[in-house]
Amino acid sequence: SSEARGVVLFGTLAWLRRTLDRSMGCGASRAPRDIAKSADELVKIDELRPTSKLPFAIQATEDRAITIPQLAALLAYVERHCEAQRWTSSDPRTPGRRLDPKAISLYDVMFWVVKPATKADSCSYVELVAAAEQVP
Repeated sequence: SSEARGVVLFGTLAWLRRTLDRSMGCGASRAPRDIAKSADELVKIDELRPTSKLPFAIQATEDRAITIPQLAALLAYVERHCEAQRWTSSDPRTPGRRLDPKAISLYDVMFWVVKPATKADSCSYVELVAAAEQVP
């Protein structure tokens, strides 16, 4: 039945999340509060947005493809701010470990840039930087 498939799918997704958290050190959601507050205060949203406009709402998730130039801009942001702002690991297993912009994990990019930048508007990163729907 569809209800049984939903239960199995939910259980599988929960297992996958736990497994990834353990194996890949996903600490962004469990980072100490003091560095979480720091990330919120340090993000420079104006440097991420191509214009000073509000985020562009994209209803369909599948229309939120990120472009190579948008990824390059995100990388450039990380390279400009990671060392200058003394970003540290969001993984609770390695608290205080300084991050290297050339070897930063996606978890730490999410923690230091994406989540703080999109928090106020409750939007996706692509909605923050896009001017229109971006179909893959």
